[in-house]
Amino acid sequence: MKNKNTINRREALTMLGAASAVGVAGAAFTSEASAQSSSLAFTVRTYRLFIQPNPQYSWSARLIVKNAPYQCSLLFIKTGNNIPQNSISVDGLSGNFYLPENMLESVMELIRREAPIRVTIAGGSLIGTIANEQDEEPGNS
Repeated sequence: MKNKNTINRREALTMLGAASAVGVAGAAFTSEASAQSSSLAFTVRTYRLFIQPNPQYSWSARLIVKNAPYQCSLLFIKTGNNIPQNSISVDGLSGNFYLPENMLESVMELIRREAPIRVTIAGGSLIGTIANEQDEEPGNS
C-alpha cells in the first residue's frame, strides 16, 4: 500500500520545475519593481544638445546631461504629440525625461546660467525635475 505522503520521482521533478519557474518569474517581477522604485538623481557636469526636427522622431531636440556614470536624455516632444512617461534604466544609471518642446529655451537658459544643476527622476512616480541645487537669494543670478 502506497503512503499518501510520498511522491514518486516524476511528481517531485514536476513540483521542483514549477517552483523554479515561480521563483524565476518572481525574481523578474522583483527586478522590475525595484527598477521602478529607484530614483535617478545627479548633478550635471556636462551636456550635449542635438537639434533633431526629423519627421521620424516625436521630439525636436535631445539634451543629454551627464555626470559619469549617470546620464539622462531630456527629449523635447513636438507640439501635438503625447508626452510619454519618464523612465529609469534597470541599473538606475540612466533615464529618459520627456518635456514639451516649448520648454527647450527655458531649460537651456537654466543649464547655461545656473550651476550646479540637478536632474532627478523620482522612483515610483517617475516625476522628473531640473533644478538649481542650492538655495539662492532673490535678485542674484
